Amino acid sequence: MNGTTIAGAAAKVEAQITAAYPGASIISKTDAKGSYDKTIVVALNDSSKTNAATLASTLKVTVGNLPPGESQPANADILIIIGTDLVK
Repeated sequence: MNGTTIAGAAAKVEAQITAAYPGASIISKTDAKGSYDKTIVVALNDSSKTNAATLASTLKVTVGNLPPGESQPANADILIIIGTDLVK
């Protein structure tokens, strides 16, 4: 999710993810409801916690919980809410 007002932020981060993890599947790119300064990687189920931590480390961001007001996407294991820190 793009949690910034910067157009194309999701595409930029998608390129970083697919370069680091060629087998990764980006199932959706949408706008977050809120605005975020810091990027958050959210494990949406217990089995994805390790992968979420690895991805957060690769992107040099933190792992967190789904913020209030944001929706959990269907059929996803990990959610990334992009903050301005990742697209400056």
